[in-house]
Amino acid sequence: MGDDRLCGACRDPVFDIRGSFFSEGMPGAKRGGVNGRTDGVKAGRSDCQRGSKFNFASHADYKNGLRGYDPKLGNRKAYKREYRSAYENGYREGWNGY
Repeated sequence: MGDDRLCGACRDPVFDIRGSFFSEGMPGAKRGGVNGRTDGVKAGRSDCQRGSKFNFASHADYKNGLRGYDPKLGNRKAYKREYRSAYENGYREGWNGY
């Protein structure tokens, strides 16, 4: 924090990437969106820190799109769609320091 050698994402303490805000009653597709954003922010920040190219699609979690999915959450395709969309947006946020 505050280290000028770090990208903007690394200096921004606003977003909690631990995912501690999950709700047990959250619908499956929405849960996919929350999980995807959390994972995307983490990956974007990490890539930015390491000086890697902006490339959310290269990450296994994005490709799979089902991290955190459980059949009890309902429609698998809806979960995956929301996860990937949120992952991409989260990655952009993490990369840009939001």
